[in-house]
Amino acid sequence: MYYTIFYVRYIMRKTLLILLCLLPFTSFASTIPVHSGDNLQAALNKAQYGDEIVLDAGASFTGSFELKEKNGSGTITVRSSAEDKLPEGKRVSPSDSEWMPKIKSPGKNLPTLTATPGVAGYKIIGIEFTKASPETFTTNLISLEGKDITLDRVYAHGDPTSNLRRCIALNGANLSVTNSYIADCHEHGADSQAIAGWNGPGPFLIENNYLEGASENVLFGGADPSIPNLIPSDITIRGNYFFKPLSWKGKGWDVKNLLETKNAQRVLVENNVFENSWVEGQTGTAILIKSANQGGNCPWCQSKDITFKNNVIKNVVEGLRINGAEGQGQLPPKVTNVKFSGDRFENISGKLFQIFNGASNITFENVYGDAEDAILFGDAGNNSTNSGLVIRNSTFTRGKYGVGAGSEEGSEYLNKWFPSAVFENNTLVNKSGISNDKIKSKYPANTKIDNQVETPSKLPNLPTETPTPSPTPSLPSFSNQSPTWLQSYIDELTTWVKSKIP
Repeated sequence: MYYTIFYVRYIMRKTLLILLCLLPFTSFASTIPVHSGDNLQAALNKAQYGDEIVLDAGASFTGSFELKEKNGSGTITVRSSAEDKLPEGKRVSPSDSEWMPKIKSPGKNLPTLTATPGVAGYKIIGIEFTKASPETFTTNLISLEGKDITLDRVYAHGDPTSNLRRCIALNGANLSVTNSYIADCHEHGADSQAIAGWNGPGPFLIENNYLEGASENVLFGGADPSIPNLIPSDITIRGNYFFKPLSWKGKGWDVKNLLETKNAQRVLVENNVFENSWVEGQTGTAILIKSANQGGNCPWCQSKDITFKNNVIKNVVEGLRINGAEGQGQLPPKVTNVKFSGDRFENISGKLFQIFNGASNITFENVYGDAEDAILFGDAGNNSTNSGLVIRNSTFTRGKYGVGAGSEEGSEYLNKWFPSAVFENNTLVNKSGISNDKIKSKYPANTKIDNQVETPSKLPNLPTETPTPSPTPSLPSFSNQSPTWLQSYIDELTTWVKSKIP
């Protein structure tokens, strides 16, 4: 009996020692409710990794709130109490705002929510972000400079008649905006965007959102980064609806482009719809790609390695403009390695494609383009031709002009501005009234010219809702165990010890 008691005591002492060693690594997640009138910032200050901050649906909080740095690792969730009314993987809309708590900027150029560079590990779900009143002034409604932060199913918007320069600024690492509705991001006398990033390394995920921005719905670059040699990288833009309301016409919102890159690399743009751009702040271009040393302090800024797949671009003046390099002081490296595959350009009232200033390795495959003006215009600015152009297996309407214009149209134009270009197995739908034989004589022999070519079947309806990918499985760690884990472990160990007692 003495030996049995000694053995049990020995086991219990060892167990206690193990538990004491594990205790610093064990997280006890808790739920922090925040009701109307409560101190939201205090809740953000208190929360630790694994905690959930739950805001009452419909409650309003006016202020500029800061996500805080925490010790350890993991995720803090800030969500609506009615999150179950906002199904995971579904894009929200303004009609869902009744299920959302509201965070409002107080003005004085203060955002609703900020995350400074040291902040990490937050997920924001089902929250509405806006201004306290139309007169409220703020440049960025949400400003994220931290890492590992997700905005999911949020409704971020300005006011239909007042200024808001930028709804979301992404200037950190591993930042995501998913399943959200971003609207009324516009300002008189300044460029404005739904989402913009210029001072963060990435990666960035922009997926399954509705996006309204006057000057650029989404922009990467546009200001010189403060971090030397930084290029926003590994950007995925998937399944979004880029839209400029026609009601904005003539309102002075400096309407420009739907998507623009001035400094970005390794970008995937797929399964999006881009709709509406007109001549106002610029020439009504849908997609603008350039390398820009914007302020003269970024000679490394470059747009490169960009892939477009299965997008629809419609109801704009110009489809695509690629400008090899521009800016102040030293010119940056020129745009290179841009590919379009399976994309559709519909109802383009002006020029379809324009490529300037020495852009290289631009490819169009299985693309459809319907433009009233020209298929392709280009030049060789900055004493540099545009090399490596490939256009194949694609169908274009030939409206007022074709590839180039006049006596230089076709192969002669390509040889002049795009040396060694590949133009093969393409179809031109002749709407110009010029004879097919005369047009065909200007192009490679494998080019098909016809007045009635069946329009390629439209892409399947692009998704308005994109399922959220399942998280990658990971090994369990002490930091993400449930609050009952320790008690369960003790119960199991106690049962085992009792089983050893005779």
